[in-house]
Amino acid sequence: TSATTQTAMLVAHLLSLSGRMVGMSCASGVSYDRRFLKKTNSSHWKSARQVLLHRAVDAAVIESDMKTIAGEGLAYDRCHIGVMTSFSGWKPLPDLGIPDEEEQIFRVLRTQIDVVLSGGYSILNADDEKVVEMSALSDGEVIFFSAQADNPVIRDHLSLGRTAALWSSDELVLHTKGEVRTFSGFPKALFEADGGATIPVESVLSAVAVAHAMQLSDELIVAGLQTFT
Repeated sequence: TSATTQTAMLVAHLLSLSGRMVGMSCASGVSYDRRFLKKTNSSHWKSARQVLLHRAVDAAVIESDMKTIAGEGLAYDRCHIGVMTSFSGWKPLPDLGIPDEEEQIFRVLRTQIDVVLSGGYSILNADDEKVVEMSALSDGEVIFFSAQADNPVIRDHLSLGRTAALWSSDELVLHTKGEVRTFSGFPKALFEADGGATIPVESVLSAVAVAHAMQLSDELIVAGLQTFT
């Protein structure tokens, strides 16, 4: 399962614990209220629209891959939160007119950040240079995340009093406009690459950043990390 899919599933889990009725479409399928109705790749327009049109859903978590964005477009005009976990790893789509050129791929992927509302948040990977470039495109507040405590992008971001999620000295740390919050009480080995991690660190960090943006409590976030499978 990709880091993007893991992020979507963890975000959906956290939001469900907060009492929201969550609809999710991602590469692992479509689910409502943590129950999967379909377990085939659903990171496409049709499944996303089904989630958005479901009357009981009050929080939608949608994963869109590059092929979907380029070929079908996003299933929504604007969003409250947009997440970009990685720029690298995407392959060209010559059948859709997307050659193996960094700038062309960038133009497709930036779409997710272009649609973030002015009162919303862009959650961006500070360890990926091309993702960092997208910060200038966001109408909303930017929250960076990084697996490197000494990341210079994070350092500059925090010097401006902004928000970032970090994996620092085997601790999950959230810097929120001058305040430092350290999360504990969850199985850290689950997220460590050398410990046979099943969940990429960037997925955990980005999901925690989303949870913060959605005003979930620290206690609920820890409970979500403890119970996520």
